[in-house]
Amino acid sequence: MICKAIYAICLSLIPFMSVSAQLVLSEIMYNPYNDYYEEFIEIYNPSSLDTIDLAGYLVGDQLEQDSILALDSVLILLPQQYAVILDAGYWENSLIYNYLIPDDALVLTINDGAFGSGGLRNSEPADTVKLIDPTGEVVAAYSYSLGNIDGISEEKILLSGDDSPENWANSHVPLGTPGFLNSVTPMGTDLGIRDLEISPAPQPFGEQVQFAAKVDNFGSNLEVDVEVIFGIGGASAIEPDSVLESEYIPEIASQDSEQVSLVLDYLPPGPHQIFAWLTISDDDSTNNLIGTAHLVGYPEMALVINEIMAAPLEDQAEWIELYNPSDTPVDVLQWMMADANLAEKRFITLGSVTIEPLEYCLLAQDSSIFETIPELVSNIIVPPSWPVLNNSGDSVAIFDAAEELIDLTPFDEQFIEQGISLERIYPEGASDDPDNWQLCYDSTGSTPGQSNSYGSPPEPQGSEGNLTLSPDPFDPDQHGTMEIEITMPLSAASVRVSAFDLRGWKLLTIFDGNLAPNPLLWDGRDQDHRRLIPGPYIMLVEFRDQNAVRDTIIKQAFIIAGRL
Repeated sequence: MICKAIYAICLSLIPFMSVSAQLVLSEIMYNPYNDYYEEFIEIYNPSSLDTIDLAGYLVGDQLEQDSILALDSVLILLPQQYAVILDAGYWENSLIYNYLIPDDALVLTINDGAFGSGGLRNSEPADTVKLIDPTGEVVAAYSYSLGNIDGISEEKILLSGDDSPENWANSHVPLGTPGFLNSVTPMGTDLGIRDLEISPAPQPFGEQVQFAAKVDNFGSNLEVDVEVIFGIGGASAIEPDSVLESEYIPEIASQDSEQVSLVLDYLPPGPHQIFAWLTISDDDSTNNLIGTAHLVGYPEMALVINEIMAAPLEDQAEWIELYNPSDTPVDVLQWMMADANLAEKRFITLGSVTIEPLEYCLLAQDSSIFETIPELVSNIIVPPSWPVLNNSGDSVAIFDAAEELIDLTPFDEQFIEQGISLERIYPEGASDDPDNWQLCYDSTGSTPGQSNSYGSPPEPQGSEGNLTLSPDPFDPDQHGTMEIEITMPLSAASVRVSAFDLRGWKLLTIFDGNLAPNPLLWDGRDQDHRRLIPGPYIMLVEFRDQNAVRDTIIKQAFIIAGRL
């Protein structure tokens, strides 16, 4: 609480001076958490030079005043030092302020059992706290306002000001500020940032996002050219990893606030912490940084539905296997799922689960899954509720945290057989294409957490079909169009030609019909007529028979050239 050694040194270095400084009544705790013995009165020496000898000073209410006494024989208040006057019964009944009062504050008591005529009242009428010097002059007096909740003191705002009600306010912190700067006293330079808002939240993938925050000038100085920086960090970050952008506020007057906003066209998908902070160096840096969690959605097919167990064996659970075909991790925090009733979405998980590139994840109806699924499945999630799959036909849909559809797979009765799963053939193929699904033929009836049993059929060769791309590399600026020449196998009746990126996301169906023009011409743009950036891509040709059943496919990598 109080350091005798410090006071002995200070008193030896500072000679006693006549009292020329005026004591300040700076804080009153009249309604403490417990009983009256936790009441306190704080005083302050505003002089930068003069000490004040407190011998003979009185403190109390309008009816009775008590002598101020030393605890450790020290009654000298140093320049710009606070003193906390505690009830005489405090030390026998409480420890509440012991670790709050700083060592450089002077701790004092009174010669009576309670302040004034019976303790400071917290009911009508309020007391007037008086501070009287040895000559009998009232040096400070304040009639506090009633109604404070337990443990909230009244503090003087400007210590150099008068004791009018306008210069006092309720403390901003529980227990008050005994022995140190009042919480309501403005600092010279003190900016704070608050109310960081993000819209939309969660944010659909590819949509613009707006940040807004308020900057307060709590200090007494005018602040100009205030820079607010917005940054981003990982889902559990306590400080930003990288800067997004910054905005400037021309000026903020004392005790005023200004709003700052920023619009960005893109944020990476997944969960993040978004931060806003001030670059100014001020007297209180604890309010210069604010952060909030923010979820950004994922592109379509970021995860694909890869296998469905809609009719498990008796006493076993339904399950759905998801697969990440991309080179980017996907966090399913607050993702949802649904059956054919897309309006009734259910959370997959409220927690964070990351599906790494080329990794599988199982969603299971109940915990019995752990008794039947091999240990090689690294991610198994049992959602809080489950949309029971209909054996006469249903759909499985997954949505990201922004409630945007990521993948949707309908299936009918022909794909239902008890104990046998429905497997996806090509991750990059269409989810709603029946030809892209097959009942599992593995001896176990399913392949959770593994490559599907069907796999990719052999690519056609020679007379069975052929694909030629020219030129390759293809530069749209230089060449105009790419020529796609296709030789149909004898068994094929129709063909579909599609372009994909390396993540397996379909960019464009170039042709889908019975007889393709030869050659097909393509200008290197996607389905939204956006030019593709230079890099490697995949051309997929699917040949189908007379019954529209996929017969064979050809995959061929190619390069789009040009300037970024």
